[in-house]
Amino acid sequence: QWQSKSGKGKKASVLEVACGSGQHAAYLARHLGDCVGRWYPTDLGMNEDKRKSIAEWAREEGASEVVQKATELDTRTKFWGDNWKSKEIDHIFLANMSHISPWSSTVGLMEGAGDLLREDGCLFMYGPFNVDNKFTSDSNRLFDQSLKSRDSSWGIRDVDVVGAEGGKNKLVLTERLAMPANNFILVLQKK
Repeated sequence: QWQSKSGKGKKASVLEVACGSGQHAAYLARHLGDCVGRWYPTDLGMNEDKRKSIAEWAREEGASEVVQKATELDTRTKFWGDNWKSKEIDHIFLANMSHISPWSSTVGLMEGAGDLLREDGCLFMYGPFNVDNKFTSDSNRLFDQSLKSRDSSWGIRDVDVVGAEGGKNKLVLTERLAMPANNFILVLQKK
């Protein structure tokens, strides 16, 4: 699924939302190097310290040529995807954003992704999610309580609610992959 949708044999361009320290960017760029040519890390509150961390992770993983200079991105900004159209983004990846941000961040993510991605492009969302409005573990229930005690707009989202929001933006939930520590990867594909 990571292959480019813009032409046979072309390596994919991936936009990472909420990249944090850059660890995911570097690791995935290195291990998906056969099919990913450009990885664009972004985060809210981007600054020089974050950029240095991301660049250092990329250097340590041997992925400096793939991981691009990190930039600021707030998915709550209307039409944020317009700024990325010239980069021919094939896929969007994010880890651990939806539950540690207001729901409006996920809504904005879906709106921008639905506009930015080409047909068959994918949005990959990693993190904890509820299934059928139920926590998948006691530890996730406790984690959700902890999140909400810090900010009432935060919390673990339900797979079906995320999928429905994607559907409003031409993104279809095609896969829910179980991951370690009660996490999932949700794959939403542009149709």
